[in-house]
Amino acid sequence: MKYMLDTNTFWDVLKNWNGVNISDILSKLKDKEVFTFALSEISTMEIHSVLGKCIRGIPKGEHKCERTIKTELGISVCTNTWKTTNYQKRLNERETKDLIRLINDILKQRHVSFNVKIIPLNEEIIERGSSLLQKYAYRFDFHSLDALIGATAIKTSKTLLTYDKKLKNVLIEEGISVE
Repeated sequence: MKYMLDTNTFWDVLKNWNGVNISDILSKLKDKEVFTFALSEISTMEIHSVLGKCIRGIPKGEHKCERTIKTELGISVCTNTWKTTNYQKRLNERETKDLIRLINDILKQRHVSFNVKIIPLNEEIIERGSSLLQKYAYRFDFHSLDALIGATAIKTSKTLLTYDKKLKNVLIEEGISVE
């Protein structure tokens, strides 16, 4: 197993695995009609947050801004509205149930099209993630869950597939293979 997926690339796989056009990531993962990759235990949890965000979505339209802002007159609550013209479509009930079932089947090794190794968190990964965070959080917008995923890739010597530029920058600085 050469590759480990970040949560964002795992989401891409979930959305596109049975499509007509095979993405670049899917072609890297395909081995004899089976998609083979590793996942950090963090991503197995985070994927539910990603799905939840897609289910809730952000409705198109105008929204009241509730930020506290600093003006020449002092601190006040913003009275403006913000507008969304492009939003992530909410999933319908059938799509939601299908994705939840797919995620659970993949993570419990019940789906014939996927061979996924889940890498559990352990003390060594947590310590390495903490070191990464202390080393890079001041230079990059780098967060604790990304640090744990990065530490997992480092400790397993897997190539991490991610769209997260901040995580890529950290791993490149650490001399780790990332795509």
